[in-house]
Amino acid sequence: MGKKIDLAIVTIMKNEAPYVKEWLDYHMLVGVKKFYIYDNDSDDNLHDVLRPYIEQGIVEYTFFPGAEKQLPAYNDCLEKHRNDVEWLAIIDADEFIVPVKTKTIQQTLQDYKEFPAIGINWVMYDSNGHMNKPNGGVLENYTRCRKWFRHEPSAHIKSIVQLSKVIKIVNPHYSAYQNDAFAVDENKNIIDKSGKGFAFTDYASVKKLRINHYWSKSYEETLKKIERGNADSWPKRKLAECKQLWDIKYYTYDYNMYKYVVKLHGHFFRETVKYMYYKILGLYYDTKKTDLYKLIKKSGYFDKKWYKKTYPEMARSSLDPIYHYLLIGWKKAYSTSPRFDSRQYLENNPDIKRANMDPLLHFLQHGIREGRKAYPVVKEQEK
Repeated sequence: MGKKIDLAIVTIMKNEAPYVKEWLDYHMLVGVKKFYIYDNDSDDNLHDVLRPYIEQGIVEYTFFPGAEKQLPAYNDCLEKHRNDVEWLAIIDADEFIVPVKTKTIQQTLQDYKEFPAIGINWVMYDSNGHMNKPNGGVLENYTRCRKWFRHEPSAHIKSIVQLSKVIKIVNPHYSAYQNDAFAVDENKNIIDKSGKGFAFTDYASVKKLRINHYWSKSYEETLKKIERGNADSWPKRKLAECKQLWDIKYYTYDYNMYKYVVKLHGHFFRETVKYMYYKILGLYYDTKKTDLYKLIKKSGYFDKKWYKKTYPEMARSSLDPIYHYLLIGWKKAYSTSPRFDSRQYLENNPDIKRANMDPLLHFLQHGIREGRKAYPVVKEQEK
């Protein structure tokens, strides 16, 4: 028998082709050596995306159709690879294991060898305000997460288990272990029924390891996920039940994953510099509250919600919508509300277009007095 794989992941997925490459590449960066992927009857190009990883021996692919297949898939992996793998992470394709203080997950696991498993708490991320699926990867687009980590659902766990000490995987969150042993949290507190049960820690702690859980992503992707259903036995969720997941009420922004995104996506360094530039400008303008900002805000010709929905790119800039327009939007002739079509205003006032002036500011400062007309956005353009 050859040397054991020190860290692997098992997962079952369906129609994850748009996301799986980033998920694989990220986990390889933090030390994962092998992936056991069970395909629950995908009808997208999942296998095509996985093919290079399969050919390199990084992914072991198993077609696994049918209902209620999550636990059968996990236990199939357990029986096949009990003697091949030291540590096995049991997670979903929307979950990213993050070593907080070390470069690799294995370096953190060195401190838990006496235990059969470690339960890792979630950090929940929402839609980031995206209505539609944005360009780019999950890690760069979704940075808004639940502000308070200590209680449910953040106290929920997923496990990294020592396969040689597992009897059976009994739930996506926990397993039964030899010698009546228990998993522990990152602080080495036993996870048992005396607290909230085997699937929860008493309190969430994410100082050493965490699982970034991107359950919802954009509103569009949330709808698709609900329609797709689960690989376990649970019925489809209803949209109203999921609102707290795609639109978290108390949130903060977390940019810790950007250090990985720079490595995963070559283009991202330029985008990160641009983002930080906008962030600094936004902070500057927040302190100044310029007269131009106040003029636009009071005019009735700027609808922040409409602007954000019409131009999703602005959400990534982290700027207030009016500041985004003042800095960037007017140069691209972005309309500011259903009442004001910037492009049409410029087309009907060629002198303003030639002068390369901000159409809305010109209209508010001069156009109204000069008798110029504001043009509403037609439905086709609004889409």
